[in-house]
Amino acid sequence: MNPCPAVPRQAPMWSVRGFLWLVLLTFCLAGCAEPPALRTNSWRFVVVGDLHLSETRTTVANQLVAAMRGDDPSLVLITGDLVEGGSLTADQIQGQLDTFLEVMAPLTGDGIPVYPVRGNREAGMTDGVRLWNAAFSGVAALPRNGPEGETGLTYSFARHNALFIGMDAYVNRRRVNQAWLDGQLAANVRPHVFVFAHPAAFKSSHADILDDFPEDRNALWSSLSAAGARLYFCGHDHFFDLTRIDDGDGEPDDDVFQVVTGTGGAWIVSSFDFDGPNEPYTPVPLLHGAEFGYLLVEISGQGERDLDVTLTWKMRVEDPLSGAVSFLPVHRYGYRASAH
Repeated sequence: MNPCPAVPRQAPMWSVRGFLWLVLLTFCLAGCAEPPALRTNSWRFVVVGDLHLSETRTTVANQLVAAMRGDDPSLVLITGDLVEGGSLTADQIQGQLDTFLEVMAPLTGDGIPVYPVRGNREAGMTDGVRLWNAAFSGVAALPRNGPEGETGLTYSFARHNALFIGMDAYVNRRRVNQAWLDGQLAANVRPHVFVFAHPAAFKSSHADILDDFPEDRNALWSSLSAAGARLYFCGHDHFFDLTRIDDGDGEPDDDVFQVVTGTGGAWIVSSFDFDGPNEPYTPVPLLHGAEFGYLLVEISGQGERDLDVTLTWKMRVEDPLSGAVSFLPVHRYGYRASAH
């Protein structure tokens, strides 16, 4: 599918910026508006990461949450770096994690569960695992079916016709627990498999990612492809990016996509490349956006034959005249999963 054009960058005059914003809004409402549900029982979920929340950095995240609620998702995935972290006391870290829970409260209050995984910000905290598990307990508890030593950090859960797998990549130093993952994939009977973690598998900007250990990364990628998984969500890089990772077999329909969703409120970065150790794979960039926003994923139905998936990246746009914030669907891509 062809993506809609990105929002024009800054122009020198407010009147020009206002005109361009109105042109973009009109175009997106006409050409990029949300499509009707592919089935009457279609369902959605949202993905975003790198909120970097603190007691004083909540504005963008609050705007994101308000927009997400309007999309009526079944669940929300957070791909790490929930909070700013840093050299803080335990009480300060707990305060930031409490801020995350408060920002997410409108979603959870609507009955929309939120599933985070740790990023490097959480992994670098003093006594971070204890503080993480303390924060995500009670009504905020995460599934506790992960491997030994990763309880509450790595986990899986099912929703409708999909299996979701959240992977911690810091207990094992930028590697995932492949043996546990293999067991989850082997036991799955659902047609859709979605995996999410914090670091990218293939370098798109940051270097401290899963390709620090290329053989382990390749084993992960091969296992996802063999299991019919098509999407690996991650963050760490502060932009949106959708890239097909070509495995060289001449069949693009079985390639796995890397989807970077680090657009939840941290500073946006412009550096972008795929110059890491990619062999034997070839990254094929498809869509890119360097603004705040979130990814909306729609599955065409809840049954085993409902295989169509649509990805829509919704970008934050602020009206330069009124200051009103909206999230416009500026990039869209679709694929069809293979029957399990």
